Amino acid sequence: MGQPFEGVSIMGYDNASKKIVSTWYDNMGTRIMYVSGDYNPNSDTVELRGEMTDPMTGKKKPYRETFRVVDNDTRHIVMYDVDEKGSEYKSMEITMKRKK
Repeated sequence: MGQPFEGVSIMGYDNASKKIVSTWYDNMGTRIMYVSGDYNPNSDTVELRGEMTDPMTGKKKPYRETFRVVDNDTRHIVMYDVDEKGSEYKSMEITMKRKK
């Protein structure tokens, strides 16, 4: 939409729930998304699930995210949303590289 995009994610291991948890917020919305999940050794990714509030309807809907460490300097996140018919689609893909 012609505007700079900035997002922030915080991820860590929750000792109480024994789950990996993550939050996400960005400058395109006012919500903070929260997901939790586990490491999947078959795909070498962290698979996270949660709910988000749809900004158009105000209703809760499922949300999924995958996180993968590519190498010491690169991380890859894919976010999945659900359309009005309940079908999942990729809504965002981010490759982060460490600035040297």
